[in-house]
Amino acid sequence: MSAMRSLNFMARLTSDLIPYIGGDRRTPVVYFDKVRNVGDLLNPYIVPKITGQETRRSKSNVFAHLRAIGSVLGSANRQSYIWGSGSIDGNPPRSRLDPQKIRAVRGVLTREMLHGCGYPIESVPLGDPAVLLPRYYSKERLATTFRVGVVPHFSDMDILLNRNIVVPKDCLIIDVAQDPETFIDALLKCDFIVSSSLHGLILADAYGVPNVWTSFSDRLLGGEFKFMDYYTTTDSPKQVVYHVATQSDFTELLKSISSIASRKLFKFNADDLLDAFPREMKSV
Repeated sequence: MSAMRSLNFMARLTSDLIPYIGGDRRTPVVYFDKVRNVGDLLNPYIVPKITGQETRRSKSNVFAHLRAIGSVLGSANRQSYIWGSGSIDGNPPRSRLDPQKIRAVRGVLTREMLHGCGYPIESVPLGDPAVLLPRYYSKERLATTFRVGVVPHFSDMDILLNRNIVVPKDCLIIDVAQDPETFIDALLKCDFIVSSSLHGLILADAYGVPNVWTSFSDRLLGGEFKFMDYYTTTDSPKQVVYHVATQSDFTELLKSISSIASRKLFKFNADDLLDAFPREMKSV
């Protein structure tokens, strides 16, 4: 390990050790935080609503921690409690996991990958915990303001600008950097959603907004895996992505949106997913 990596690790370890020694009761959670992204921000939003205590971002993986919403399975280890996380690309985690701490995974593809690695998890619940959001933030769809909401993944935002794709006035570009409630409010202002963000699609499904899985680029790490993993938990598992590379592609998508957009229904028991939450995390 290089000197710089050693220093970085010690800094991360210290940031976890101080609250651990000090009896900090916040739930330690691992999620991507280098860029503000609604899917990742759902972790510090929903976990306190379940546990009744706030979260803190765990950084070292040395102490017990929770991995919930997001494709954060690859860097998990034996200290990781897995509740709804998924693989980013279908590859096994780099470290061995504790099978007793795998409480739920995002979808069938992640479960099959882990089963192939020797983990006996055939019976663990499936589902991205984002499907539970309406239980904690209840909003009805009232009169809409925009025909289409466009939700680019954070890595795609500049693509729309660089390709000079014109977004009509009856469309709303929805920024994934917003907090969860503001983001959901924006979704509910639209008749339809087109999204290259996984959680744009999951939340649209959860709140009853017909949507289309859209790709604006090939920048997303892991490609289509996480999307197909999520769709295995719905009543429409064989989804196909709609590629938008030009203005004409975008115009054609908007023209046909009413015939191709749909809401995908979660086909498993959401109570089972919620009940699988590792309640002992409250005492870590």
